[in-house]
Amino acid sequence: MILKIPFFPGEKYYCAQDCALMVLKYFFPEKEFYLEEIGRRSGKHQEFGTMTVGLAKALKEFGLKVDFYYKNEEGEEMSKEDKKSFLEKYGNFLEQERETKKEAKERGVNFIEKDFSLEEVEKEIEKKRTVITLVNWNVFAKKESYQGHFIILTGFDKEHIYFHNPGHNFPEENAKERKERMEKARSYPGTNKETIIAYL
Repeated sequence: MILKIPFFPGEKYYCAQDCALMVLKYFFPEKEFYLEEIGRRSGKHQEFGTMTVGLAKALKEFGLKVDFYYKNEEGEEMSKEDKKSFLEKYGNFLEQERETKKEAKERGVNFIEKDFSLEEVEKEIEKKRTVITLVNWNVFAKKESYQGHFIILTGFDKEHIYFHNPGHNFPEENAKERKERMEKARSYPGTNKETIIAYL
């Protein structure tokens, strides 16, 4: 099963906004949306990128119902090298994340602390709901370390998950990945297994 979600190759460093645009055009095909406005609403930072919670807030502001799933990572530590790199890059960004989370809750985003499995993802897809998830792209690229990236999970079969991959370098519509590797990319320390379910 694969949902017919519009695909836009996207622009460099706009993967979150590209995913949001595809979701919005899926539900509101007659409306016009602009990456700049999506970026403003989602709190895109030129250097640090976009927080998942900021993306959830933006989709809610555009009129969708939004469930935000996340998993606390107690006991799941990054390597020392990854943690150092993460804090150097995002440390000052964490305070803004707390404020954005507060705003998202005020706007009605439904926060659910849960280890959201691929089986549950498949059930949401069967309901024709859209699923945006944060992954460590380096798992797919077979590289060490962490590189956060947003994708839309568009479908599934017995062994694979299909997804829209926006981006400047290797955009692909309904790319296919084995479920085991997708779960590894979603579960990598630093992702918090953050997943957005958006629907009408």
